[in-house]
Amino acid sequence: MNKRTLLSLAILGLVGTSSYTVAQEHAAAPMLKQPPKREMPTGPSLVEMRSDILMQFESSYNSAGKPAIAVFWNRKFDDQLSQWYQTVRFSQTGESAIKGSDKFEPQGGDQAAYERNVSGGGKIVSAQYLETRAQEQTRRGFDESTGFEFSAGFTSTFLQVPAKIIDRDAIMRLVQRDNAKQAGAEMISDYQKIETDSLMGYADYLAEVLLTPDSRGDTGWAFMVTVKSVKDGSVIAMFKSPANVPVDGPPKEYWTTTANGYEKVVEQRQIGTPTDVGEQLAFETMQALSRIWK
Repeated sequence: MNKRTLLSLAILGLVGTSSYTVAQEHAAAPMLKQPPKREMPTGPSLVEMRSDILMQFESSYNSAGKPAIAVFWNRKFDDQLSQWYQTVRFSQTGESAIKGSDKFEPQGGDQAAYERNVSGGGKIVSAQYLETRAQEQTRRGFDESTGFEFSAGFTSTFLQVPAKIIDRDAIMRLVQRDNAKQAGAEMISDYQKIETDSLMGYADYLAEVLLTPDSRGDTGWAFMVTVKSVKDGSVIAMFKSPANVPVDGPPKEYWTTTANGYEKVVEQRQIGTPTDVGEQLAFETMQALSRIWK
């Protein structure tokens, strides 16, 4: 081993025993220069997408023969057959009695006198029923003002086609008026029966729009939409959605100056109004129906 090697070993030993490296953590240096702008990928705007949905729905709606659609707002067309149900029944059994008598008296001459008397009576069975009106459907949902805004957004979107939208309350009134006119007197109506007769007479399809609480929705609600054929009861469309208004294109990004330098800001999606949500749900319903009515 020469002198140069010994000297190198001595220096390495000295360094190893007297020095060491300490790792330090520190925040990233602020960006002091605005980064170059990047071109964001572009696609169809929300207006363009909705225009395309309207065109597709109009074509499929016309192909289906322009059917009439009755809308039930937050109400189910359920299996209850009547709004009345029987709670008490009284009945009596029938009774009957018969009594007969014969009388024979010979009277002068060759022929005898004969007389028969029969008497009796009977009672028919009678029954009395006590019926109670069933409680109508009560579901949680929008207050009146919000409900007006939502239903206006939903209906007005369909009327752009234009599609034939039927109001449940209106057709029930019309059917009840016709029934009372035929009966010739005021009659006690059962809305369950009137509701069914109304659909059979005026609508081709029934659209139920039910609400259920959902914190992810713009309105605090989600919607269950079910479309059924009035003719045979078949379900042709069913989906659940919060109907949030989608972002119009890619999210917009920009850089802003702060005390720490430049920071990137991504614009958040705007929360939709009840009218906006009604419009969005209408477009989603159109898409679902367009896939069926081809």
